[in-house]
Amino acid sequence: MLKTKRFDIVDYLKTEKDIEEYLNAVLEEKDYAFLPVALADIARARKAFSYTPPPFPSIEELKAEARQKTAERLAEWEKTGVDPLAKYAGCLKGVYPEDAVQYQRELRDEWPD
Repeated sequence: MLKTKRFDIVDYLKTEKDIEEYLNAVLEEKDYAFLPVALADIARARKAFSYTPPPFPSIEELKAEARQKTAERLAEWEKTGVDPLAKYAGCLKGVYPEDAVQYQRELRDEWPD
């Protein structure tokens, strides 16, 4: 028994030149009812042969990137002489910059006792 394979034009549209020739052949036939089918074939061919999604990074790669960024930030803080932990800990204790103190005073004035 003769075995056949289903024909799909997408298997033959591997380059932009192939796609261009296919579209020109469709337009030469002047069968404009076939044009949407041809455009769908072209879209499927471009999707099948030209798009490769980027690989997902592994957990180890993400952790290494986070460690590197943290080390870079700490090195930058050391260069400037700013100790971010002391700065934020001071805010928790109530040692705020002048703008924050003013904001807190405004909030207290808005709320009734």
